[in-house]
Amino acid sequence: MPQIGWNRVRQTRAHPVFAGVPDNTHFYFVNSYYPVPADPAVVIATSDYGVQFTAAIALNNVIATQFHLEKSGEAGLKLLDNFCRLGG
Repeated sequence: MPQIGWNRVRQTRAHPVFAGVPDNTHFYFVNSYYPVPADPAVVIATSDYGVQFTAAIALNNVIATQFHLEKSGEAGLKLLDNFCRLGG
């Protein structure tokens, strides 16, 4: 079932990309699938939509989100700003 709309994102481990973003912040999702990482250690955030699923991953210099930062208002802009700052 497609997911379109706002959903809470739970941070599962600390990561600099979430600096200044409270846990359980709402982000905007538009998707029909979700990733299942082979290594659960890469998961930095989850969400729920009938089932708990991976909402963000990070490994070394790779960060990916299942939600749309550009559609997620101030919280999305904060994550984008944090991402840019990580690039040094």
